[in-house]
Amino acid sequence: MKRDSTFVSTWGIKRSYDDFIVDEVLYPALSGGRDTPASTRITLSKSGLTTLESARLIALAAAVDLGDIDWAGLKDEDGVTRQTLSVRGVYTAEQVSAWSEKLAVSLPTGTHARLTFAGYADAPLTPGALLGNAFSVVVRNLAPSHLPLIGQLTRRPFAFINYYDLQRFGRKDEQKLNHLIGAALIEGDREFAASLYARKVRRGEVSGIDEPSASLDRLAPQEEILIRNAHESHAWNRLAMSACESSMGTLDKETFEHGLAFGYFDDEQAEASGLVTRTLAIRRHRLRDRVPSTSESTRQIIDTTLIRCLEEKVDAQTGTASVALSFFLPSGSYATTVIRQLEHRVLTTAGQLTAQAEAAQ
Repeated sequence: MKRDSTFVSTWGIKRSYDDFIVDEVLYPALSGGRDTPASTRITLSKSGLTTLESARLIALAAAVDLGDIDWAGLKDEDGVTRQTLSVRGVYTAEQVSAWSEKLAVSLPTGTHARLTFAGYADAPLTPGALLGNAFSVVVRNLAPSHLPLIGQLTRRPFAFINYYDLQRFGRKDEQKLNHLIGAALIEGDREFAASLYARKVRRGEVSGIDEPSASLDRLAPQEEILIRNAHESHAWNRLAMSACESSMGTLDKETFEHGLAFGYFDDEQAEASGLVTRTLAIRRHRLRDRVPSTSESTRQIIDTTLIRCLEEKVDAQTGTASVALSFFLPSGSYATTVIRQLEHRVLTTAGQLTAQAEAAQ
């Protein structure tokens, strides 16, 4: 039986914004028509801001309600991300350009955002319009001996457990508490949710507030939906890990604060990935015409992607290596969990090769 062990990631990703580039891909048939325009499409290129934070600033620059801005997918603050937003109403390219200029002078230090006009559509964007995302990622702090192993693992479809990753549960500069806050909100315990929210350290917005319930009550409806979904994502992750262990045996664990944990399989266990239950149900919270609603859907547990190695480098001074990778993931999948699972597979394979060499001596 496989020994239960702990995995600690040492590879470096997102060391700079340009190390992590995301391009959104929409379904053409679901991305809206042009016959009777009811919304304006804009392309948002950003770094250092989440989609929701960007939308708040755009709403101020355009003098529209935040609820008038829609998106197909959410992007976090780490990296350079390019995505489409829709603004309800018909606006000209000149107006969008003016918004972009106003936005530029309102941005927090160290962030970037730019808007360009992208046309018109007959309906606002919805999550169902998102096909997926194309990623270009530079991974740093590798041992040079890892490079050929990465090459071997990327010559065939790479299987991974389709976890919701850490970004789902809070920003990098705050405690990962969204899943716990979401559970309290769903259970109707708003007082406990407010006390948890007050513990989050987020750019000074929460720290030092005397009445935490007031800060929770100031959340935009879109943000409260995100927090509720964080609870559903955490529950799904736990069920997915349990389903994988039922078929593959004990997985190596990577653990984080507040009960967040991920289990990873090695190459030998990957042979049993086809035995894992294909999908698990998940409840989703949404805003439909600005009214909160819930729905049931399914999410694939084990997914695959083709990873291309674009460039390998070895730093003669530090003795460490880096590799540029490119891959596509469907809507809702996280590139960061794919990279950490790739790292786990590389390190476990390297350990097995070392043990075999030592045994042969």
